[in-house]
Amino acid sequence: MPSGRTGTGGTIHIRAFESKFGRQLAIVPGLKSIRAFTEPVFDRVPATLAHLHYRSYSENKSRNHHLKQHAPRLAQGRNADYWLFPTIGEFESFARWYAQLTV
Repeated sequence: MPSGRTGTGGTIHIRAFESKFGRQLAIVPGLKSIRAFTEPVFDRVPATLAHLHYRSYSENKSRNHHLKQHAPRLAQGRNADYWLFPTIGEFESFARWYAQLTV
């Protein structure tokens, strides 16, 4: 079940999900693309999805502070990957792949 943070005026700051295998994914809404934090999986991603990787966050790198409450496995203090999806189709392809990964 998704969790999330709604700010003033109904603004969504983050939307977090957990796969049936316990992997967390947090969507950060954007105007022109979908952005998401995941657990560190870049070294396992298929070549067809690798171009969507934006950066890897070390455990000490700051990031969206809402992760601590809604997706703690992606929050500062843990390593994480950050992805940019220009289209919904690319996000859906990635999400299907990610959802099947075991922890």
